[in-house]
Amino acid sequence: MNINDELHKERVKEFCKSSGKLLGTKSEYLIEKDLYLTIILKELQNAKFHENLVFKGGTCLAKAYLDYHRFSEDLDFTWKNQEIFKGKSMKQIRKLCSASINEIGNALVEISEKYGFDFKFEKNNWNYVHFKGSNKMVTFIMWFDSIQERRSMIKIEINFMENLKFPIEKKRLNPLTSNFPNNERIYFKEFLEFYDNLNYYVYDIREIFCEKVRAVLTRKTVKVRDFLDLYLISKNFDADADKLKNVWLEKIRFTIETYEKYKENFNVRWKLTKEELNLYEAEYLLLVNIDKSNFELFVTKFLNQLNDETTALFNN
Repeated sequence: MNINDELHKERVKEFCKSSGKLLGTKSEYLIEKDLYLTIILKELQNAKFHENLVFKGGTCLAKAYLDYHRFSEDLDFTWKNQEIFKGKSMKQIRKLCSASINEIGNALVEISEKYGFDFKFEKNNWNYVHFKGSNKMVTFIMWFDSIQERRSMIKIEINFMENLKFPIEKKRLNPLTSNFPNNERIYFKEFLEFYDNLNYYVYDIREIFCEKVRAVLTRKTVKVRDFLDLYLISKNFDADADKLKNVWLEKIRFTIETYEKYKENFNVRWKLTKEELNLYEAEYLLLVNIDKSNFELFVTKFLNQLNDETTALFNN
């Protein structure tokens, strides 16, 4: 399959249109992007380093826990083997990370050549590879031209050093196409095979919740989708900011001590108010209905608690 082939593009248009009707969404661009995210996940599952990839973030949340509550546009992982970094100097850690980055980058080149994504493993080319924290974090960027003729990117981020607080587990990822009728499954077989039998190590739901709290305070820009995710996690699982306070506070400390850029972001972000947010700017991503009044109450309560706790942290 080559994603740039004209016949392929016509089939993708068909698939996205049909999927949109079944899912009750007009976001055909996001359906196409989800297909390509899934292709990459399928290919990475066959890589030698696959067992060291722990899936996390919004895409993991959608595929492993919330049964596609929303579309997500990136792939985020943490390196499973944290033991190799213990007791190592920064130079040794950088060398270990660099070796793994080379392996992953070369695998992504092979995937890109196989399917027609635009990706070059050039470490000095900002269009394709970003580094943070002296190689402790890397973002690969793969490009494609969508069926809507939009130049689009898929970001694949690997965090090599992380402070995990809960056990990981291997889970089967739920497909976007789980409710497709048999006739559609047969007709779109060449796409649906990518969604089948995807198994990854994933973050515990409590870990994802705490990571989302951390992200709210350390991202360069506030993303309302983080609040939507936190709201739906709290509704569907035994996880809330008060019960997990000690964990997310420790994660914030670890992050701002490990990555200078995140410390800078935290210093700007630590006193966030609801008035700064457009709570429905990410509504186009949702595949489920939410109670807007309950969501707004959740955000107000959450921010009040967050600001109380981070004020104490900031002043220490």
